[in-house]
Amino acid sequence: MNKSQVLAQLQTELTAAIAAKATPAALRMHQALDHQRLDVSLLSDEHVKAVASFVCSNFADEPLGVSCGRTPESDKDNGEQLAGFIELVGAMDRATSIVVTAGNAVVAVALYDAHLNPSTESYDAVADPSRVFATVGGRIEASFVVMDHLALPALTAKGVSLNKCLECAIGVTDSMYRGSLAGAAVGSSDAKVTKATLSIFQRLSLAANQLAKLEGYAGIYTHSHDGSAARRAECGFEVIHSIPYNQLPKNIAVTPVEGRNMMFMYQSLQ
Repeated sequence: MNKSQVLAQLQTELTAAIAAKATPAALRMHQALDHQRLDVSLLSDEHVKAVASFVCSNFADEPLGVSCGRTPESDKDNGEQLAGFIELVGAMDRATSIVVTAGNAVVAVALYDAHLNPSTESYDAVADPSRVFATVGGRIEASFVVMDHLALPALTAKGVSLNKCLECAIGVTDSMYRGSLAGAAVGSSDAKVTKATLSIFQRLSLAANQLAKLEGYAGIYTHSHDGSAARRAECGFEVIHSIPYNQLPKNIAVTPVEGRNMMFMYQSLQ
């Protein structure tokens, strides 16, 4: 399939699964849609500000799906740095990042980032982990970059080549659109995912994998705290490295959870 076909299939499956109302979550989503059209598209300049606003507004009840959630900086500036990071040209991969809208409202996103891929224009700005607050994306991106670099030895040992690797950076779903959809209406050809039901979040991840393959990526990596590591595993990620929060460098701008770990995860697309 080409990219348009991947997105069209995703839109058809999600629409059918919600319309079937076969699970409590699907019924809730059907009511939330209220006859509006569910649309699936790639991240573009047209709706990037709406996506940034959507992600920031979900700090209150969902951590940044793959990371550590709120930071001191995001609390101080109401997410403006994060919005700038998302809007930054080149920061989010436009060929693999997916946006789901209901009417004019963004309801789910899966955003992918290639900033540690040496072939991208932003690589030089983030390649030095000691430049904590001097990167293209500002303070928010900097904290992510340091964590990425902490896991690089483990990624290398796993045989991961950043030249062909994409990072799953942010995954967020509106609270009204979370939960399981009937598996019969939402198909998956991914052998790693065997659940009878899939959430919108999982289905976006699987579609993004298809898009990444079409773009020539060999693997996807991400990081997540313990609380959402299971959520990542449902999408086929394997934990390859874990660092306790109390061992992270003190200059990382994160809000740690006592007793938890930062999990670095990877999945091969080959």
